[in-house]
Amino acid sequence: MTYKQLQAELQAQYNSLFDKVGLFWAFSDEQFEKGKGKNPVSEGYKYVSIGMGGFYPGQNKQQYHDGIDKIRLWEKQANKELKKSREETEKAILYELNNHECFYTCNIDEVVSLFKGVYTRQQIRAVYKKANNKRMGAGNATNTNR
Repeated sequence: MTYKQLQAELQAQYNSLFDKVGLFWAFSDEQFEKGKGKNPVSEGYKYVSIGMGGFYPGQNKQQYHDGIDKIRLWEKQANKELKKSREETEKAILYELNNHECFYTCNIDEVVSLFKGVYTRQQIRAVYKKANNKRMGAGNATNTNR
């Protein structure tokens, strides 16, 4: 499995969970009312916000949290399998370094946090430095000690 395949599977798992628990996105009152119509709450429950405009019926709270935990565990295991390939390890780390704009901010902390328990800060820093050296030329690379 490549990191891109892992990310596609991860997205599919999240989408499946969101469908099961009735999660919807609303950024206006009109969108919220429309989402509520498709995903009504049971009596005695309210809608739960996950932030960033996401809501689901409160009766599905345990199912949502159990699903998130299961997906995160799967992702961690899949990343550990990916770690067996040096090439895929570097691709995974580099993808997230770019995704989190680490070369712009010169800060790898978000990627270190994302890969906690999978890759070490030293592994991430090594990929950062290698890629930054290629971008900047070996003598002009920005150094991060974070």
